Amino acid sequence: MSYWPSSNDYTAAIQSPQICFRDPDLTTASVEKNKLTRMPKVWTGNFAQVYELRNSTKKWAVKCFTRSGSDIRLRYSELSKAITGSRLPYFVEFRFIDDEMLVNGKRYPIVKMQWVDGESLDKHIEGNLYRPQVLLDTAGKLLTMVKELEAHQLAHGDLQHGNVVITSAGLRLVDYDGMFVPAFNGRPSAENGLPSYQHPRRGPSDFAVGLDRFSLLVICTGLCALASDPSLWYEFYTGDNLLFTSNDFKDPKSSKLFRRLSTLNDARLRTFADQLRMACVQNPLFAPIPSAIPVQTGLRQTPWWVTVQTPSSTSGTREAPAPRPTDSPRVTQFRHVGAVTLSIIGVCALALGGLLSINAALVAALIGALGYLMERLGRYNALPALHRQRELQAKLEQLRRDLRNETSNKNALEQQMFGLTQQENQEKAQEIRRLQEAHAAGYLSRIPISGLMNISGIGPFVVGNFQAAGINNALQLKQRGPYVTGVGTKRRSQILVMLSQWERAAAQGSPQALPSDTETRITTKYHQQRQALASQIGAVGRRIAARGSHVSQAESELKQLHIPTFSQFLKNTF
Repeated sequence: MSYWPSSNDYTAAIQSPQICFRDPDLTTASVEKNKLTRMPKVWTGNFAQVYELRNSTKKWAVKCFTRSGSDIRLRYSELSKAITGSRLPYFVEFRFIDDEMLVNGKRYPIVKMQWVDGESLDKHIEGNLYRPQVLLDTAGKLLTMVKELEAHQLAHGDLQHGNVVITSAGLRLVDYDGMFVPAFNGRPSAENGLPSYQHPRRGPSDFAVGLDRFSLLVICTGLCALASDPSLWYEFYTGDNLLFTSNDFKDPKSSKLFRRLSTLNDARLRTFADQLRMACVQNPLFAPIPSAIPVQTGLRQTPWWVTVQTPSSTSGTREAPAPRPTDSPRVTQFRHVGAVTLSIIGVCALALGGLLSINAALVAALIGALGYLMERLGRYNALPALHRQRELQAKLEQLRRDLRNETSNKNALEQQMFGLTQQENQEKAQEIRRLQEAHAAGYLSRIPISGLMNISGIGPFVVGNFQAAGINNALQLKQRGPYVTGVGTKRRSQILVMLSQWERAAAQGSPQALPSDTETRITTKYHQQRQALASQIGAVGRRIAARGSHVSQAESELKQLHIPTFSQFLKNTF
């Protein structure tokens, strides 16, 4: 059984920060929630999951561990000392707090970190694919960062798109679980990083300064490649990489990407690619530091949304789509000119047919313009980015429908839970009434009908009439009434008054509470039903939390899409 709570346990606990935390900042904060599901937003990784908490002035990322090594406390203590001592701007303020978060009656450690507002590296790249100088500037900043880390004897250990955040103040690094500091010298690494950024032979013993060099070479080569040819992004980006995959590193000679890079007319890029290819067969810690990043020549790049294909998958882990041919700018221009030419030919055909008047010319021109716009609109609607948007929107709508169904199901189960209390109370009241009625019946059955002779004027003759009618005691009198031969209205009223006196006497000794065995039987019955319903509600709640997380991820991905307007498309494709 795992030492750490499950993801759903953390999600349930963090909804009450004032209860689950002791840190004064966190107890007064509120967790950020998905607008649709009202469930906490969560970012899930291999070893932990992160929640966003905020108060009126500050925001924090709270990292909750789902699995980790036994030395986690010592590791974070040494990390904190080294990072604080370096005074480098790439790290964010964080604090490891032991025995902090209360989950299922037990406290667990967390990492409280300053929240970083910015774009992850892959989203930054996607938004700037047609701005080559921005990509090259980013590569230069990453190169400077790794050099400064090495100067302080540090290495991040998992340099990849999800751990590099582009902010208005510069680069920021997050997730320090795999980081190397001098105090860890001679010890194995806690993790090996994302395979699509790591040396193919990296193992736990490869843990020292220089650990980030191979990852840096991977990223810089990818950024330079995209600055040269943006269409590479949607041919080789999978969601878990930049361009390269672990298979490219294991067998560079068979790598399609390495072959593609060698065909690009960019000498500096080919140098980078050759360095990376050679680094794949060298010691993981001895990869070369990339040389200076090239400066863009100023040539205008065709926007990525015009020239590239987009993968259809939108899940967290995506396979690379089958490559589709990308038109060169010359072929694209030829198609555009062809569309206009077809319109001119249409006008000329009308003229040669003797139909060319001012009105006919206007009509022909309008037809030609309309034909061109329809052709452009068809190409615009076929843009990979729009296809991806439609796919995401369909996925999001399905998730929302599932979420509404699950929420409705949960509400119905909660109504059943509420109804159980009413049913239990009703059953107990019915059982008490049954006991009281049984007591009263026993009491009345022991009163002989001859007791009516206590009423003045009623003697053996009237009593004999009751007995002849089969009424021999007060219970039978109550059930059948005083309607027998020889009993008039006056006598009937007197008999009913006497019967009421007997019933009041019976009620004085009737039970007012259930016997303990009956009480236990009913209570146990409904307790079991409540447990079964609580289990169902818990299962539905976990499904709601999972779907809520998927909705948040889909909404975030949809928000990050960069789609041109139709006018922008026309401007860039004429």
